[in-house]
Amino acid sequence: MDLALLLRHLADCPPVVRTDARALGGAVLDVGAVLRDVLWQLGLPDAFTRELAPLLVPPEDNHLRLLLLTAYLLHHPLFRGKNLGERALALLGSLRPLAGQAASATFVEDPERREELVRRTLAALELLPDGERPEVAKDRLQAIDSVERARLVAASRAAEKRAREVREALRKKAAEEAAAKVSRE
Repeated sequence: MDLALLLRHLADCPPVVRTDARALGGAVLDVGAVLRDVLWQLGLPDAFTRELAPLLVPPEDNHLRLLLLTAYLLHHPLFRGKNLGERALALLGSLRPLAGQAASATFVEDPERREELVRRTLAALELLPDGERPEVAKDRLQAIDSVERARLVAASRAAEKRAREVREALRKKAAEEAAAKVSRE
């Protein structure tokens, strides 16, 4: 897959898709209908409300916009005719944590976040950027993965907090033992 072409496609995303997930020219945009259309183009004709409903509830604006951005990316002609519907549906189902990391517009405006969304999409579809070996593509995605970065930061903070608690408990225990030793003498 041509990574540069997909990055350019996402960078050229129309403002209405990245700024307001539910309004298009004053009319309400049915995000579920957009997703069904894209999945149909990718070879999943039976992507009905039953499969899509969990993706749309609760209706969080940033998540809906990220779903639309991803649908816009998946609409690129490079993906057509490859029977990718089931993998695309799984990708769409995995985006909620990503939506929690940054405003959806960031995945268009920021080059690293844009690359993250494109690479995450390619990985979910089991496709590789042109000229990259699987391990290189995986390493690059891991290097820019904001969800994994947030998980590591949270784990680091939890470990740091636990270490402080252990140090405090040891300090308190040492103080108690010292006080007990003084009172025995």
